[in-house]
Amino acid sequence: MKKKTLSLMLMLALMLGLIIPANRAHAAEMPVTSVQLCVGAVYTLRPTGLVGTIKWTTSDNEVASVDATGMVVARSKGTAVIRAAVGSVSVSCTVNVKKKSKKLGSKYNPKIRPGSTKWFKFTYFMEGKEIGEFRIQIQKFVYGREAAAMAAAAGKNVNPVPTSTQQYLYFRIRMQYLSGTGTQTVKMSDVFDYNHNVFGSYGAVQLSPISWGYGFEAYQDMMSVNISPGNDITAGKAILVPNGFKPVTIRFQTGKNSYTWIKM
Repeated sequence: MKKKTLSLMLMLALMLGLIIPANRAHAAEMPVTSVQLCVGAVYTLRPTGLVGTIKWTTSDNEVASVDATGMVVARSKGTAVIRAAVGSVSVSCTVNVKKKSKKLGSKYNPKIRPGSTKWFKFTYFMEGKEIGEFRIQIQKFVYGREAAAMAAAAGKNVNPVPTSTQQYLYFRIRMQYLSGTGTQTVKMSDVFDYNHNVFGSYGAVQLSPISWGYGFEAYQDMMSVNISPGNDITAGKAILVPNGFKPVTIRFQTGKNSYTWIKM
């Protein structure tokens, strides 16, 4: 009886296998199906599940072009559909292209980041509430091979080893909480919010940390630092993020519902 039941179960599994794809996990997919860019922005699409040589096409080459590697260049205002295909299997992404904003510090026209000795001064808001006046120096910012080398030099026991699809970003920040403009003690990592406010080209992609690294340099970990009015603190932070997108912008909340963007 048991053998007969087992045979029936195997036959049923085989029949279901004919109806349901055996491995849906590898179905073709475009992880990003819609993206907004400004004129001049560059963005690389990375489809998954397509086996073979991918043929890339665009519905409007004057709005957005695409090359054989999936790199999209936003050329003029409008909408274009970028398609990746292998044989009869295809996936697509809609690209909306806008003109650059003329306002300096906006998402599409970010400020140039201050150098290692220059300051960026701003009024910081948190959850709609004005906290106070701050100044920062972005003393060091590295990613890719340079950041990986720093992580390796610190040792495997300190920092997770990036896979081929991951990269480190490392920030060393000097921050001043100007006295007389606020009373609330805040976390340094709330003001310089690397967990939510690091983006790719023109704010098109938010880089979500996979993990956190420690000990790139002999500085305090930004996440563990509280800063009060009158403090002047230098701290660092390394985060592990998906590979493939050059980090370009970081935003600071400088209004109840607005941000100032800085080009890294």
